[in-house]
Formats: sequence, structure tokens, C-alpha cells
Amino acid sequence: MVQLLLRRGADPNRSSLPQPPLLMAVQRLDVDIVRELLLAGADPQVELTQAVRCCRVTLTFLAYPVYIV
Repeated sequence: MVQLLLRRGADPNRSSLPQPPLLMAVQRLDVDIVRELLLAGADPQVELTQAVRCCRVTLTFLAYPVYIV
């Protein structure tokens, strides 16, 4: 569904909810949707409301994964 909306021109940074789509995907631990949103231009540094500011670390971590070998 996310791919369809993005192909039809949906803004990966806009939502009718108080949270950006990227943050919602992170909260659901849906790596595939996180990847799709980032590839479509979702902003991992989007300004978050006070209620969700604590999730910024998680959002940044998923946007820039670190691989331990």
C-alpha cells in the first residue's frame, strides 16, 4: 500500500496523524516500509512534536544502520 501511495505522488513526510509516516513505520519495526519511505525522500531529521521526540534516536538508528561484524 505504501509503495502504491508513493508511486501516485504521496509525500513521504506528510500524515493526517501527529506523527510522520517514517516514525510510524519505525514504531511498527517495519524495516521494508522504513526503507521505502527513505528511498522516496522521507526526512529522518524531521522535527518531531514533544510527545514523540524521544523516538528520534530510534528513527536515526534505523535510517543509518550500523553493522557489527
